[in-house]
Amino acid sequence: MLSASECDTIVRQVIDGDYKILDHEFTKACGGSGFLGDPSFLTIRYKKKHTLEKDQELCRDGDMSEKLELSFFAKQMPKGNIQKEALVRRIGVFTKEAQLYKNVLQPMEKYIEPKIYPRYYYSRDDDMLVLENLAPFGFRTKEPAEPYELDHCRAVVEAVARFQAASVFFESKVSTCFDKYVPQLMVETLFTNKKDHPSYKHIEVSIDAIKGIILEHFPQLSDTVRDGVMEILRSTRRICRPSRKFRNILTHGDLWSNNILFSYDTSGKVKDVRLVDFQLVRYAPPAIDILLFMHLTTTRQFRLDHESELLDHYYETFKRSLHSYGISVDDVIPCLQFVSTVKSYRPTVLGIAALYLHYILLPAEKIKHFMDDPEMYDRIVANNRRDLVSECLRDYEYYRNRVLDSVLEIIESVN
Repeated sequence: MLSASECDTIVRQVIDGDYKILDHEFTKACGGSGFLGDPSFLTIRYKKKHTLEKDQELCRDGDMSEKLELSFFAKQMPKGNIQKEALVRRIGVFTKEAQLYKNVLQPMEKYIEPKIYPRYYYSRDDDMLVLENLAPFGFRTKEPAEPYELDHCRAVVEAVARFQAASVFFESKVSTCFDKYVPQLMVETLFTNKKDHPSYKHIEVSIDAIKGIILEHFPQLSDTVRDGVMEILRSTRRICRPSRKFRNILTHGDLWSNNILFSYDTSGKVKDVRLVDFQLVRYAPPAIDILLFMHLTTTRQFRLDHESELLDHYYETFKRSLHSYGISVDDVIPCLQFVSTVKSYRPTVLGIAALYLHYILLPAEKIKHFMDDPEMYDRIVANNRRDLVSECLRDYEYYRNRVLDSVLEIIESVN
């Protein structure tokens, strides 16, 4: 729950003049618990001063004026699953996102038009983040099992390019780079090298799940190829360190279907896009964001047909956006460097995609089951998920196609 002063902090950013807050409530968002937080809608009810004065007169006749409402989106620390709550607290992603909004995204927002992410209103570092509610404006996600088409991809790469260009400009305004401006926020929270970090175990369990897939579905592989695949999967932890060779900028780090919202025009075409869930931001080469986004949201055939086009579209948008800030792209990431970055990080991205997809594409009913059960959650997240993955590969065609393709791409890259 929120205190009266916390509600006031939120409302005064929206309402001019005098008002009285009456009450507030949280309503669980459709879809239930998220991977790293519980989404909900916050409703705050209030009356303006002139309405209160009018009520004092109307109350004599037993009449009351209508309450006014404000709606927000809230992300809260997971409750009801002690294993999940403990994991999220230890990883530190909740605090990281709240601090990022306060110290970077909120002040950076004034340099971005049109918007790219929801407006920030309030946060408690340990358990609460209150943002703009995008639902009334028609924004919604696509189902993770539904691959993106070209219009969705073009809209996302444009948004990512503008976000990253704005971050370059913001660095120029604060006269330092992000890993020095907010070093605590650039600490890796997922692909960490620290063996005592809870995310380290999660990635090890993910690597083991992919090993199980290879043994079951690609038994003909030689030991050399299998070892090569394992090496690529383990190399994913290189993403936790800023590059010493290529230019690093602020990257989202977690661009998959649940973290991207679209609005549509009356004909059903994509009108606008918003990026959400900045819990895994990194200071890294920008090509990683674009490559990973495509691997997490599209089919292999789509990438064969459109990857080059989308990479070009990203770079041209990035170039134009930098130019609007008075910055030359050649002073940031020359085209040849961008091409080299794509080539250099492709194996790492293939590994990350496989480690993601076998987990995030699990059927919704399976996810809900282990999210609501602390014992099962601990087993799936931190111990062994081979049986669950094997079952879903057998029973769900969309899962089988996407996950096996992601593993096959790594195998072919080794060959």
